[in-house]
Amino acid sequence: MLFLSFTVIMAVSRVGGLMKTITTLAAILAAASAISVTTAKAADRLDLNTVKCGEWIESGKENIGATMAWLDGYYQDESAPPIIDFDKMQADAAKLGKFCRENKDLGLGTAAEKLLGGKK
Repeated sequence: MLFLSFTVIMAVSRVGGLMKTITTLAAILAAASAISVTTAKAADRLDLNTVKCGEWIESGKENIGATMAWLDGYYQDESAPPIIDFDKMQADAAKLGKFCRENKDLGLGTAAEKLLGGKK
């Protein structure tokens, strides 16, 4: 980002004055900040009631992993010991991933409920 800013300053300086350089740089930084904030906010929430299987599959490994951890906890019995079974979580992720690739328009919450069972 710093290199880009420097490059923009140098290019604009050749064309016009200092004021034009500052205005252009401010506009570029504002646009970059807006894009970064929008992208970050979009990735901060995942509504299982509205997200489709296809969207979830394309959301990236980090989001899939976080979702699977949440689903694992959600579908645990209330009296279950606080143990994370990574093998089971990986198996559930493979099962849900396969199902979602075959049913991209189905809601993720519906798919999870069908494959991972109801809340106990």
